[in-house]
Amino acid sequence: MTHRSMTKLIKIYNALLTQTKQGRLTWVPTEKLDVFEVDFPDYSIRIVPGPDEMFHMNQPLWTESP
Repeated sequence: MTHRSMTKLIKIYNALLTQTKQGRLTWVPTEKLDVFEVDFPDYSIRIVPGPDEMFHMNQPLWTESP
């Protein structure tokens, strides 16, 4: 994955995390174990378990606000 692609994914992840914490998104379980989905007017986003090496990068996948 290119740096540019990873940067875009990190921005999307941070936006989803922020909106979820604010209660603006409702994640629902899907028919698959450990897979959750949030619906938007024209599309849906699913979160699925991924490889552990994603969490061993030099930069965090998300940022935490105090």
